[in-house]
Amino acid sequence: VQDLLHGAKKMREELASLSQKMMHVQEEDRLRISRELHDEVGQTLTAIQTNLQMVVQDLPPDQKVLTDRLCESQTLVKEVTQRIRRVIRELRPIDFKESGLIPSLTKYISGFESRSGIRTIFRYDPLEEELSLNDKVTIFRIVQESLTNIARHSRANEAQISLLEKVYRGKNGDDADSNVATYLEISDNGRGFKIANDSLNGAGPQENNNAELETLNDPGAEYQEENSGGIGLVGIQERVKLLSGKFQITSNPGEGTRIVVTLPRN
Repeated sequence: VQDLLHGAKKMREELASLSQKMMHVQEEDRLRISRELHDEVGQTLTAIQTNLQMVVQDLPPDQKVLTDRLCESQTLVKEVTQRIRRVIRELRPIDFKESGLIPSLTKYISGFESRSGIRTIFRYDPLEEELSLNDKVTIFRIVQESLTNIARHSRANEAQISLLEKVYRGKNGDDADSNVATYLEISDNGRGFKIANDSLNGAGPQENNNAELETLNDPGAEYQEENSGGIGLVGIQERVKLLSGKFQITSNPGEGTRIVVTLPRN
């Protein structure tokens, strides 16, 4: 029995180490991509904008139609530049040692409300000191991705986020068998979508990660796949699994969407 317990403990430690390394690699990749977008795409867009401005200035006054077309192109370049900058900001890692998880989330949610016009209610317990760095990164990225999906696909006017500490009692309601977990819930009052099967829910390693979503007149496929640098629903599920957590999503057409993530405390 002692050997089995020792083996189980060693496996948990190895899994935790692997989880930390994989998340570090993911965050490093995000940083690399953000730098490439800034250095290469950003500079190219600036050059295009400059060239368009020079052409507009050199056109004779009687070329109004062409001038208008070029001005429209300048506007499009500005819009693309702004979107690229937003993606760069969202890709960059967060320094939780400097700002902390709750202040970082509060700031991000405030910016989201300003950009999207979607009222967002944030409830939380003071659990910052109880969370590991991996927990904090995972929670922030899940909130970030979920709000991005809400803004793009849900047509909601309100979202709610709860980050709480929950105690789960044992089978017999005994405190000795209770477990403390971090509970994250994100919901919206938008149009929702139909989940064709339940493979996105749960966290068992043998479960299928590729949920089939209805694509005909349904935002579900967009909700899962179109994330422009985000991690997507399947990506969220994978991050939760690395922390031995549980992931659940519920949604129906016209009834909004609700995501629940439960992360065990080490």
